[in-house]
Amino acid sequence: MAFYQNPFTTEFRGTVNLGSAITPNFIIPRNVGRSDETVTSQNGSGPFDLSGNDAAGNPTKILTIRFATDSGNFLNWGTKEFDIAATATEDESVQLYEIVSALNNNVDFQQLFTASHNNVGVSIHLRNGLGPARVKFYVVNGGAEEVLRFNGEAAIREIPAYFSRYTVGNDTGNDLPAMLVPLDPADAGNALLINGAGFDSTKPTPEYKLYGRNSSFSFTKSTVDGNTRSEVKYPSGAEVGDIATKKVIVKDNDGNVIEEYVLPHTLTEDDIITPP
Repeated sequence: MAFYQNPFTTEFRGTVNLGSAITPNFIIPRNVGRSDETVTSQNGSGPFDLSGNDAAGNPTKILTIRFATDSGNFLNWGTKEFDIAATATEDESVQLYEIVSALNNNVDFQQLFTASHNNVGVSIHLRNGLGPARVKFYVVNGGAEEVLRFNGEAAIREIPAYFSRYTVGNDTGNDLPAMLVPLDPADAGNALLINGAGFDSTKPTPEYKLYGRNSSFSFTKSTVDGNTRSEVKYPSGAEVGDIATKKVIVKDNDGNVIEEYVLPHTLTEDDIITPP
């Protein structure tokens, strides 16, 4: 039970190999609000109040960017923070041109990026000669991102925690590139993103339910009546009315099995159990 965001332009399509059973696919659509070279803020033309903190207590004037280069085979992700109100007259009313000025006058920013603006918002571009074959980057959630919304169209989905192996910075030779950003429901800023995507950050889906009805994982409800033991077994994700199997074992007074049956069974409310 985990929430992930895909801030990149490539669709994430993950598969869990469950042997001969159903092999489910989990998809997080690509971020349609950016290109490989450019990200643009999605929250209008401002001005913006950058004098306070975000939901998690981080200053909203700080923009954080993570990036990786081809020199490290995109395995080593660095992080840079930029004060986007550094040249503003008032932190409480920062204009687009002031954000662009603050970024373009930052020496660390100049090494990889340039910034521009129009009536839509602020755009951050890879410098000329630094295409996506050389640099990958995304804007980190929180801080200035909570105000400007560069990730406003980055898809968020709830998929199994198994896919944590594909989170940014965790690329260790997996079959898919590391391209997911984990979202922690306990983080106030992340919770806003999760809820804004139509989920309830306070009620994550149990892990087994994310796999749907799947025979790789099973539940067994046992009852005992005298010398008769009954076991109703069904695949995870099954619901009332679905088919299951019922095993009935009858023993004599000495504990010896004298009868045993495996029967078809239709699930009832009393059969359904919930893992701890």
